[in-house]
Amino acid sequence: MSNKHILKIPKSTLQVSVLSLIKEEKKKNSWVLYIDLSEVSFTLSRDFFFVLSRRFHKDEIVLILDEATELSMAKSVWLQAELKWAFAEFEREYEKKNLLAHNMTMWQYFVYEIKRWASYLYFLFFKKFFQKKKERMMHFRDSSPNMFLIVSGLIVSITLLLFIFHFAVSKTYVSIAPQITIKPVSANIIYALSNSSGSELQNQKNIIPQRLMTVPVTHDMQFNVTTIDPNSTSSAAGTVTIYNELATEQALKPQTRLVTEDGIVFRTRAWVNVPPSRTINGITEIGRVEVAVIADPADEAGRVIGERGNIKASTDMMIPGLKFNRDKVYAKAKEDFFWGENPKVHVVTADEVKKFEWIMREQLLRVARDELQVRLDENKKNIGEDYALLMGDGIAFTGETITIASAQKVGDIANEITLRGTVTVQAIVYDRKATIEYLTSIFREWLLQWTDKEIAIHTDTLRMSNIVSQAEDRSRIKATMEMTASVTYDFENSINELTRHMKLVIAGISEEEAIKKLKESGYVKDVEMSFSPFWISTVSSNIDNIEFVIRKEEK
Repeated sequence: MSNKHILKIPKSTLQVSVLSLIKEEKKKNSWVLYIDLSEVSFTLSRDFFFVLSRRFHKDEIVLILDEATELSMAKSVWLQAELKWAFAEFEREYEKKNLLAHNMTMWQYFVYEIKRWASYLYFLFFKKFFQKKKERMMHFRDSSPNMFLIVSGLIVSITLLLFIFHFAVSKTYVSIAPQITIKPVSANIIYALSNSSGSELQNQKNIIPQRLMTVPVTHDMQFNVTTIDPNSTSSAAGTVTIYNELATEQALKPQTRLVTEDGIVFRTRAWVNVPPSRTINGITEIGRVEVAVIADPADEAGRVIGERGNIKASTDMMIPGLKFNRDKVYAKAKEDFFWGENPKVHVVTADEVKKFEWIMREQLLRVARDELQVRLDENKKNIGEDYALLMGDGIAFTGETITIASAQKVGDIANEITLRGTVTVQAIVYDRKATIEYLTSIFREWLLQWTDKEIAIHTDTLRMSNIVSQAEDRSRIKATMEMTASVTYDFENSINELTRHMKLVIAGISEEEAIKKLKESGYVKDVEMSFSPFWISTVSSNIDNIEFVIRKEEK
């Protein structure tokens, strides 16, 4: 400080005399005056510094003080001041390059202090202790405290700082997957046609509009004609041998049936007399006769015979028209049968058209329901309406017609036929969005503040559980509507008692033990923990530094 103009205030100087001494010194020169107050006997208060700041401009004087508290008070009234010791010189040099921000985090402040004390040690040993200049060396020896005390104080300060940092800054983050409870929410809601009670719809929350939706539907459906034209079938024909093991002649009338094991039917064309069996020289000769037969169009099961009538030689046949002795009178194919062909032409019949119309009607009503839903979905997408069917039986079908669109009539030859159906579907639909909003508001009113936490509203579970009453024309329906919502305990709220209790339970214990205790509480399904700073492995002892966070489940 030898190159500065310094006014040293003696120890015996009274506080009221200081101002006079400064004024007299300022008259002698206009330089910045350094005023050394480090040895005065009176107490340097903030009021004293305030008087100086009012009497002298801050650029005119610089105070040299002995205590850091005095320095702080001087600077609080905008006076320039510095400490007398070597540390003051270090502070001036360090603060030129390293400004202390008012909004530093605890970690940034901790780094700042470590760096500051390390720089101070460097300053003492390398800039002060080894300097050769006598003036500065003597100043250091005269003004610096004992080195042992400085180092000891530094160690104690760092230790206290680390201790404070551990308890003030250490954080424990508890990520919780809570136990989730599904709660039903229900309410009686009145659905009224929007044009029937407009003022009422606006005055009561539980009255929600409904409307009558009308959708005309046309649907075509193609059918395969299965009825066969008998004239298009070729019947198989051939010769059979009829055997008679009885001692009496057997007379078979025309159109007598002969049936194979597969149910294929053949018929005789004329009267047939089968001679009896006879014995000649001890040898029995079975009576037999050969007869031409032709296959029926259909077998015993009603199926078309066609090519199946082309049976092989020696195929056995029975005569079902005989009441007795069917095992004694029978027939066999003498040769392979030919000429049997499957039918190639189908014919439209009244019975089949009636069957097609029944199928068409069922399909038409199904398509009409689907078309109604498509229209509701289009309105939701295009104009933002969300209406839905209130009841399954709230749909009516009118103006139903079914005609043959392909112009065939009964008796026509055709392999395919197209029917066309038209119908108008009418349905009462309700405002689904307004219903969900109303039930959601009721659910949120039921939630206990600071205790329950809403997880999700399950809008897909919305349903009608009961019809309380309804008008005959269904213009007004009172129904009980239900849906479900997910609820859990509000762990993120630090003021409720359960959260505080759980923090007290896990405070200061290991991560493994804390996780075990949380799961045993019954409120937690899964839990993960993280700590700050990274070297900490136990839960913070300060419950204010334990933070619960509800983990969002991935869908």
